[in-house]
Amino acid sequence: MKLIHEEVKQDIKFEEGRISVWVIESRQLLSKFVKELIDQTEGEEGGFILSEGNELIRIKDSVNMITDYFSVPINSKKIKSKIAKLLEEIAEEELYCETSELKSYIQQYIVLLTERTNLNIEYDMDFGIASLLKLLEIRMEENYDSLLERLCEYMKLVAELFENQLFVFVNLRQYVEAEDIEALHKFAEYEKINILMIENQITERRDNEDYLILDKDFCII
Repeated sequence: MKLIHEEVKQDIKFEEGRISVWVIESRQLLSKFVKELIDQTEGEEGGFILSEGNELIRIKDSVNMITDYFSVPINSKKIKSKIAKLLEEIAEEELYCETSELKSYIQQYIVLLTERTNLNIEYDMDFGIASLLKLLEIRMEENYDSLLERLCEYMKLVAELFENQLFVFVNLRQYVEAEDIEALHKFAEYEKINILMIENQITERRDNEDYLILDKDFCII
């Protein structure tokens, strides 16, 4: 997988066991590129191009931008919808008999319930398991001891639910310690997760990181 911007014209490549770091020394350029990438994750046009081999990948579907580390979207609408769809497929395929029995029981219960009234009540007897899941408000448990644990669980979840995922962290080093960065490296390597760190400056280089540095004069160094 690789990411490129039409103005920079330098590939950011993602390889197993490596984390890519894009250092943008100009705060103005940092804001510009981060905003543009965020816009593209929301379906707008922009200069970033993501690809795997010779195939283009939709940024909206594959790039996960994390800029607010106090509100990691582990229960976003996209994630909850995917989880509900997964559970629905399991219910209708692997647990078909159990699901049929449950629906039959609910139908019988509704009949008994309405018979206890003197009202002419109508209802839809042909309902899907998706309706029940929606009522239960299916979501991921959020109980984490640290920011790093939350980030790792978020990445693991998204990577399991969706294909060709890229996680982009903006100025993450301002929020975690050096040992957390090392732990993040090990986690990404083990789970085979693609990560791009966008930083305004870098004070420490690591052997397992690949750097693209864009200085304040828009030169690659």
